[in-house]
This record gives sequence, C-alpha cells and structure tokens, in this order.
Amino acid sequence: MINQKGKGLSASYINSILRSIRSFFAFCENEEYIFPSKNPCLKVKWIKEKQTIIETFNDAEIKRMLNFQHKNKFYESRNRLIVTLLIETGIRAQSLRFLIQSEPLFGLWLPDKMNM
Repeated sequence: MINQKGKGLSASYINSILRSIRSFFAFCENEEYIFPSKNPCLKVKWIKEKQTIIETFNDAEIKRMLNFQHKNKFYESRNRLIVTLLIETGIRAQSLRFLIQSEPLFGLWLPDKMNM
C-alpha cells in the first residue's frame, strides 16, 4: 500500500484494491485454507479518503432558475421541466440527458426534438 501511495494513486483506488484482497482472504478463511489468526489483511488499515463536499443550490437560486423567462415558450417549458425533474427526483444530469422517447417519465413523453 505504501508503494501504491508512492505512485500517486488515489486513496479510494488503493482502498478498492485492499477491499478485493480482503475479500479473497475472507474466502480463504471460509474455505478453511487459512486460519482467521493468520489473515494478513486484518492488520492493514484503510487509507483515509478525502470527503468531497458538493455545493447545493439554496431556495432562492432554485426559485430564480424556475422563474427564468425565455423568449421561446418551448425552451422555457423545457428548461422548467428539466430543473423541476433534477430537483424533485434527484436524478443526475447525465442520466436525464440520455432519456429516450420510448421511456415514460412519470407518465410524460419527451418530444423527439428535445436535444440537450
């Protein structure tokens, strides 16, 4: 793990490798290939990962987005629908982009010409 950290790999990546190794040794314990006291992974600690803080919109910013006026009624309606879906459902923007017409969305059908 020190070697991996020295290579500049992220803590979450190193922890995922450790998770795989621990899983393998847990399998070896279950199959009685090794004794629990001989499991080398039990002494290895997880690397502390950075917590990323995602800034969210406050109520005033959401109201401004919903009340934004556009010259074209289609775009205004589309944008309002997008913002409402993102806020109310918690769907990710990338997932919303790839919705296709054949997928019903809360009983609504999205038009063919809706290019985001």
